[in-house]
Amino acid sequence: MLYILSNFGPWLLVICSVLQMKHLVHTHLFYVLVNRTAHILNWIYFLIN
Repeated sequence: MLYILSNFGPWLLVICSVLQMKHLVHTHLFYVLVNRTAHILNWIYFLIN
């Protein structure tokens, strides 16, 4: 049992770090999207006025 855990440990760490990276990337993309949308809305508002 301990042998399986010691073999699987590093893989678990890799999977966790990959998932965390994906989460960070998604959060960043979401932030960029929101920022872009706000910028476009600002421009439309500016053009209307």
